Amino acid sequence: MEYNFNQIEQKWQAQWKANNTYKVSNSSNKPKYYVLDMFPYPSGAGLHVGHPLGYIASDIFSRYKRLKGFNVLHPMGFDSFGLPAEQYAIETGQHPAETTKKNIATFKAQLDKIGFCYDWSREVRTSDATYYKWTQWIFLQIFNSYFDRETNKAMPIIQLEKQFETAGNPQPFYATVKPFTANEWMSFTHQQKEEIFMEYRLAFSKYGEVNWCEALGTVLANDEIVNGVSERGGHPVVKKKMRQWYLRITDYADRLLEGLESVDFSDSMKEMQRNWIGKSHGAEIDFAIQGNTNILKVYTTRPDTIFGVDFMVVAPELELVQKIKSTEQTSNVDEYIAYVKSRTDIDRMAEKKITGCFTGAYAINPFDEKKIPIYISEYVLSGYGTGAIMAVPCGDERDFKFARHFNISITNIIGSYFNGEEPNATKEAILENSGFLNGVKMLDATPMVLQQLETQGIGKRKVNYRMRDAGFSRQRYWGEPFPIIWSDGIAVPLAAEELPLTLPHVDKYGPGPDGEGPLGNITDWVNVKNFIPTVNTNISGNDLSTNSSNDLTTSTGNDLTPSTGNDLTPNISKDLTPNPSPKERGTAAPHNNEPGYITSTVFEWRNTLPFAKHNRHNFTWAENIIWQEVRNRKIGGFKFRRQHPIAGYIPDFVCLEKKLILEIDGEYHNEISQIDFDKARQNWLLENGFEMLRFSNDEVRNSLTQVIEKILITLKQEKISAPAEASSPLLWRGVGGEVKRET
Repeated sequence: MEYNFNQIEQKWQAQWKANNTYKVSNSSNKPKYYVLDMFPYPSGAGLHVGHPLGYIASDIFSRYKRLKGFNVLHPMGFDSFGLPAEQYAIETGQHPAETTKKNIATFKAQLDKIGFCYDWSREVRTSDATYYKWTQWIFLQIFNSYFDRETNKAMPIIQLEKQFETAGNPQPFYATVKPFTANEWMSFTHQQKEEIFMEYRLAFSKYGEVNWCEALGTVLANDEIVNGVSERGGHPVVKKKMRQWYLRITDYADRLLEGLESVDFSDSMKEMQRNWIGKSHGAEIDFAIQGNTNILKVYTTRPDTIFGVDFMVVAPELELVQKIKSTEQTSNVDEYIAYVKSRTDIDRMAEKKITGCFTGAYAINPFDEKKIPIYISEYVLSGYGTGAIMAVPCGDERDFKFARHFNISITNIIGSYFNGEEPNATKEAILENSGFLNGVKMLDATPMVLQQLETQGIGKRKVNYRMRDAGFSRQRYWGEPFPIIWSDGIAVPLAAEELPLTLPHVDKYGPGPDGEGPLGNITDWVNVKNFIPTVNTNISGNDLSTNSSNDLTTSTGNDLTPSTGNDLTPNISKDLTPNPSPKERGTAAPHNNEPGYITSTVFEWRNTLPFAKHNRHNFTWAENIIWQEVRNRKIGGFKFRRQHPIAGYIPDFVCLEKKLILEIDGEYHNEISQIDFDKARQNWLLENGFEMLRFSNDEVRNSLTQVIEKILITLKQEKISAPAEASSPLLWRGVGGEVKRET
């Protein structure tokens, strides 16, 4: 009997669908088994043969496990954001939201016709806000964390701030951070602190060299470039320095190496991973440059060969090149750099042809004062080590060929091991022509060199890794927005409650200004009006912290969440009061369109904020004592804020929930003009429902227990409070600055 494929397949596929045959319940006594396929890009007219090639194997395995009595979860989804989907939309003249929707419908129909056992009730689409809400949430967790080397895991960045407050940072792990004391930390501005935190965050932003394709208006990965042009479209690609986001995966290098010992990988796969991580031990050496104040830092795994250095090679893109190139070599150097910018890192490392250019500068060997010519060449990358190498042609093949090509004389430090015709990477030779190392076996020379480097202060022991921090950014339109707002150059994360930050809908899009993504063109979306950073999740000492000391998210006071429905534009709340929760307000936030300020007008708040920040950094000893007693809800469970503007005034401390103000008066409060001002301020605050307790410095010093008891008694008193209705008589002061979303 002939098997009628069309009739039989259609019959049973229809029955599977009607009966939800492959739907998986979360409640089952069967053992669980999870089979996950790689999601396809819905970027074309349908499946290609490569899709079912992998899916058939996982489908067979899923059915096998189901027949063996397992509760098998076998979902399918679509990687529907990104360059492939957007390019297909551009090529067909449609919006990516429309093409993605149509393509997914086609993909699903084709997958069903093959007869795969997917539970479509669990379908995932990465372009759905319900999905990327959680990728944004994950980003915030990473952004608000740093790698703690004592626990060997990620910890909240607020914990790092507490360490800086108490002990400073005497020995920074990162070379980009200078040591500082606890007192110096407390004197830093908010921006200075944030710049230091950015050097520790696991998700961080910095400028770096990227592969830029002007025609596509985006950054490309190395594997998206073939022979110097984009794989998609064949467009030119050049190197460009742009601000990017990175994940600090290098901090996990040792954990990744340790983890290889316990995973069930083949030995060859493990070795491949070890080579990718590329851990090495060596030295970082400072070389002076003749006639120049700059220093050339070099990382080497062979400090024992330092007397055999005949030339240096620096990555062409290193900024140092522009500072050391001679006038005579400038045109040659610039021409070579232009050539290198058109090459990917992979192309550069794979290049067999020897290329390079002399900079006209010379480094000085710290041990024998030998002049060493400095070259640039594409085979040295800025991302590895320091972006510079010391070349020892008698012991390295690439260095040897480079020296021969440019007619550089070769110093023999390994005696008979070097025949002049080919290099020898031996570690067994007895060193010659090596100053204080003459007669020493190479294996024994390294610790001697390290000791000399550290004694003279011109180098240090160093562990290095070949792997680089993972760079990612968005120069395209069709992708989830970063949940970040840039305020005066400071990256301010959205609160978890403000997610998802949805992608604004536009009919047409193109590359933004200066290499930004297309979102940079949507000025109404990028420029956030009336934005005041309501919470700084790092600086709890400045009382921009959240309601709980362990809570790294902001409150919903500054609501940037998108409105519901099809409107993809953000809904900016008008309540600019920093972080009072509904509980602390005493009533829910207003639901009408009237301003919800409870302590300040917009103008008052904007003009007072800089002075409040200044005061937080310049506190008196008495204020600091009181702050340590009342912060983090230590007194009666009530939350106090420090230097929090109240309608133009900046009290020392305020509990908004109880409308209680604490003032610590220094000697200047005894001056007649200040007495009049204090009286006017206190009367206005009393009229608007605020109670004020004033304490002198002497009271704080001599009667702290009685001061705290008085505060606690006042907090426990019941009273009826009303919001302020009148503006205060403070002189207006202007506040500038730029507030923009991440594009």
